[in-house]
Amino acid sequence: MSNQTDFPLSFKSSIARRLILYIFLFSTLLICLVTLFQLFLDYRKDVSRIEDRIRQIAGSHLTGIIRSLWELDDDLLKIQMEGVLRLPDIQYLEIKQTDGRIIALGTPESEGGIRRQFLLRYTSDGKEYDLGMLSVVAGMDGVYQRLIDRAILILLTQAFEIIIVSMFIYFLFHFQVGRHLHSIAVYAGSLDMNRADAPLELQRGLKKHSGKDELDQLVFSINKMQSNIRVLYQSLGINVEELKVNIIDLKNVEKALRESEEKYRTLIETTNTGYVILDLQGRVLDANAEYVRLTGHDTLQEIMGKKVTGWTATHDLERNAKEVERCVESGFVRNLEIDYVDATGAIIPVEINAALIKTAEGPVILSLCRDISTRKLAGAALRESEERYRLLADQSLQGIAVFKGIPPTFIYVNPTWTRIFGYTSEEALSLDSEQIWNLVHPDDRAFVRERNLDRLMGKPAEPRYEFRIIRKDGTLHWVEVFANIIESGTQPSSQALYTDITSRKRSEEERLGLATAIEHAADAIILTDKYGKIEYVNPATEKATGFGREELVGHNFTILRSDQHDDAFYKTMWTRISSGQVWSGHIVNRIRDGSLCEFETKISPVKDTFGNVIRYVSVNRDVTQEIKLEKQVRQAQKMEAIGTLAGGIAHDFNNILAAILGYTELTRSTMPQETPEYRNLEQVIKASSRARDLVQQILLFSRQGAEELKPVRVSIIVKEALQLLRATLPSTIEIRQNLSSSSESRILADPTQIHQVLMNLGTTAAHAMREKGGILEVSLSDVDSESDAQPNPELKPGSYIQLTVSDTGHGMDRGVMDRMFDPFFTTKRSGEGTGMGLSVVHGIVKRHNGTLSVSSQVGKGTVFHLFIPRIEDLKKDTPESLSVVSKGRGRILFVDDEKTLVELVQQILEFLGYEVIARTSAMEALELFRSQPDQFDLVITDYTMPHMTGLALAKEILNIRPDEPIILCTGYNEMITEENARSTGIREFIMKPVTINELSKKVAAALDKG
Repeated sequence: MSNQTDFPLSFKSSIARRLILYIFLFSTLLICLVTLFQLFLDYRKDVSRIEDRIRQIAGSHLTGIIRSLWELDDDLLKIQMEGVLRLPDIQYLEIKQTDGRIIALGTPESEGGIRRQFLLRYTSDGKEYDLGMLSVVAGMDGVYQRLIDRAILILLTQAFEIIIVSMFIYFLFHFQVGRHLHSIAVYAGSLDMNRADAPLELQRGLKKHSGKDELDQLVFSINKMQSNIRVLYQSLGINVEELKVNIIDLKNVEKALRESEEKYRTLIETTNTGYVILDLQGRVLDANAEYVRLTGHDTLQEIMGKKVTGWTATHDLERNAKEVERCVESGFVRNLEIDYVDATGAIIPVEINAALIKTAEGPVILSLCRDISTRKLAGAALRESEERYRLLADQSLQGIAVFKGIPPTFIYVNPTWTRIFGYTSEEALSLDSEQIWNLVHPDDRAFVRERNLDRLMGKPAEPRYEFRIIRKDGTLHWVEVFANIIESGTQPSSQALYTDITSRKRSEEERLGLATAIEHAADAIILTDKYGKIEYVNPATEKATGFGREELVGHNFTILRSDQHDDAFYKTMWTRISSGQVWSGHIVNRIRDGSLCEFETKISPVKDTFGNVIRYVSVNRDVTQEIKLEKQVRQAQKMEAIGTLAGGIAHDFNNILAAILGYTELTRSTMPQETPEYRNLEQVIKASSRARDLVQQILLFSRQGAEELKPVRVSIIVKEALQLLRATLPSTIEIRQNLSSSSESRILADPTQIHQVLMNLGTTAAHAMREKGGILEVSLSDVDSESDAQPNPELKPGSYIQLTVSDTGHGMDRGVMDRMFDPFFTTKRSGEGTGMGLSVVHGIVKRHNGTLSVSSQVGKGTVFHLFIPRIEDLKKDTPESLSVVSKGRGRILFVDDEKTLVELVQQILEFLGYEVIARTSAMEALELFRSQPDQFDLVITDYTMPHMTGLALAKEILNIRPDEPIILCTGYNEMITEENARSTGIREFIMKPVTINELSKKVAAALDKG
């Protein structure tokens, strides 16, 4: 008898301990994997940040470093490199100059660091100079240390959580489950059938008023099992007596069974079907004489206990074994055909039907085997006959389909039919009659139905006909069909032979379409024989050449030959095409009116079946106008590039002038006016002002934008234009001007365009006098078309300003004068002009509601008269008076990337009484302002700066402090104008170079608006 000591309860063997161990191990593994994944992501992020910082260095600092290297400013270079080293994880910088000198800062790279190199190139005057190579090294020590710190923190916190949770689960499981399982085990071990034991009860405390759980169900089941076992134990004695009676009856039944078995064995032994009983492994337990014969043996003892695979043909061994297994699993096998091999080696095909039956010794397989050799021979002969027919049908180049019944269905289609119709044979055989008729095009369906019905009804019908079909993919094909009736049982059947004639039909259509296309083609198409005699031309050829078809056919192709190509050109062409190759190229032909016409030509040889060239096809596309347009576009692009270059030169020159003018004014302000030095400096300032005016004229020439009409004094524009012309025209040309009569007159115009008119007329006149020199005269006068003699019949009544430009050059004949305003028309040699000058002048005058007249005499010169409507003076100009420099007080933040200008403007502003904080970096200036937004009364910033434009800086400052006064400076930039600068909140706009007087006024104005 068992007692409680048979089930000692210890911590080491408890379920709770194993549960806690599994939870602890799984949690630890999971936390390690998650920690590794988190550390990997953190590592990727840190490396990505380092790469971003290196790209930031390339985008933000590289330009400044290159400039410092170029200017040999080692102090600034060191500051810039130290600024880069202050970036996180950047530990080493090295500049290796082209002369071998090395400048390095920081700690050399450690193992595993990231190293990037940047080529230092400086562009000056359109040339690039290699200054050296910048190497940037980012260390990984900080990354690794951060990863270690994160790993330690994560592992410590998670380990503490695992220990606390594991202890809680252990005590919870022990209290709720473990101790009760131990009580159940002790109770079950102490049960005795010879005494009545009390039912099992568990001491669960808090469970009294709760619902039934799994432990309660287990206790109930154990108590019920105990009761049932006691009842069974008591009834066991009664059942023993009943068992003795049943044994006697079983013997009687066994005797009757043996007699029945003998009777059925006799019947089985005399049948021609083989019977065999197998165990579940396929070994023979019993068999009749017929089965022994099928195996090729003489007696049953020879095959008893042997597996059926012993007389199974080699090729059926695996399949027979699998069928035995399948019979065991499913309970039966039906109509299995395999080959047996008898003792002589002959193959005996048998058909097997087997079933799994239960016997007293256990389940066995009863199998019935029948010799099917005769049936196999007959079937093989039939299949051989069918195979010969199918082989012929499958290899036929025509599609074959056999139909049966009315309405018809397919009973056979060959592979060629499937290729023609796009269906597989299985899909075709599954089509019903309606789907079969849907294979025929709707427009041909009635015709094909009628032919098919007449044939099946025995009526006369043409067996060969054509119609359209719809393939599976929806495409249309043409087929030619030959159909006839065949004998096939009681239902009417027919056979149809299909030939796909789509290509033939398409070729016929293409030939017709090709002839139509050639007649209507836009390209000139010419067909010649192999000797070049023209046999055919299309209408486009007649239109392009001016010759009629009858004038070209019968003549040699040389009728179109021009003198633009030498004999070698034509020899090369004929050598290529006569050898059977295609010739493509550009050719200039002379057409009927004697003019030249340019063609992109492709000549292709036409060959006979033997590969001999019998004729040529020439396709010619007229590209005369395209070539003219290409030349015009190139000229326009050249002019645009010249304007861009002029603007760039003006921009750089402005910065130089700003330094010259500023420092000169500062120096002059420190000297007495009566000294020679003071007067010398005044001359420098005047020269600088003239240079500034010249730059403004260059900017005016290069600026491109929308028209801006405003009242302007033409005399001022004329003076500016003539000043610019004097610097460009040769000394052999004398410039005269007569502006006194209309110096105060104004017109409503775009100053840039009026300036362009004068420049174009001036350069045209200069070109006419470039060989012998002469006089270029420009005059202005006021004209009243109502009171004065009519100066031009096209003028409408009103007041005009007449601008006259005359020269004493070679003049123009009538033919040139008729075309001089045409775009791109020019009498200059190639490369000397665009042909756009006078065309632009004509367009500008018309847009200003003016008129233009020209008079010219060959050998004497040309006079242009421009009439533009005059407007009333809105106000009289007052002469500018020298004003006293305005001084003031306040704290100003000045930003410009040019160090020279920063120092200059800082001195000027301090001279004017202001406190100045200067920065050469927009990013640094923004950070300074962000940290002290209320400490600056005014911000002055340049527009063009690296990393951040002045406009972007101004927007950021206004976001921080919307009322901050800002002045924007620029030397020249098409991207910014005074109007769009003011629209963003900028108070004032200054164009460089600027004088002290102008700067003081702008600063005072900006502060006053605040």
